[in-house]
Amino acid sequence: MMWEAYGKNGRAIRIGTTREKVGLLKDVSVIDVDYKEIKLSPELSRVFRDGQIHLGEVFRTKKPIYRHECECRLMSNIDTSWIEKGRLPFSAPPQAIRASIQSLVDQGAMTMAQLEESMAAWFKQACVKPISFAHVPNFIDSVLVGPRATAEFSLEIEQYCRDNGIGFVGKSKMLEFELPAD
Repeated sequence: MMWEAYGKNGRAIRIGTTREKVGLLKDVSVIDVDYKEIKLSPELSRVFRDGQIHLGEVFRTKKPIYRHECECRLMSNIDTSWIEKGRLPFSAPPQAIRASIQSLVDQGAMTMAQLEESMAAWFKQACVKPISFAHVPNFIDSVLVGPRATAEFSLEIEQYCRDNGIGFVGKSKMLEFELPAD
């Protein structure tokens, strides 16, 4: 479930905005997700075409069982030239850093779980690209807390939204069982 993937311990939120407001962001485009069976050959043809790599296509397809999400993805122009300019730890490529850390696992100084956690943290630090939306008035339309949010967390987010003029739509009912009304 995506709530756990993006927000640990019940501290997940979903932020709502509009395509129009996203359109005002610099170098950001909206990619609608296609819900269909994923087959390797067609996927590769979409990603690698016209002598170029179309990164947006990598994130476009999801299995039909997720169709209820009605998801879109936001993509920004990706400039990987900074990787070669030494902004990474030790000015080394990711493969070299992973190999170096893997040697710690092989020597018993680190577990495989610690390796994966270290690599995830490193990639997040090295690859996350902040995009400002401060120039878009009322960019955030609403906030919803995850289905496992505590009452305290929900109240904290609700108060923040109230203090900042943002619509608070409550707690996700995703995990609640409700019988349909007659």
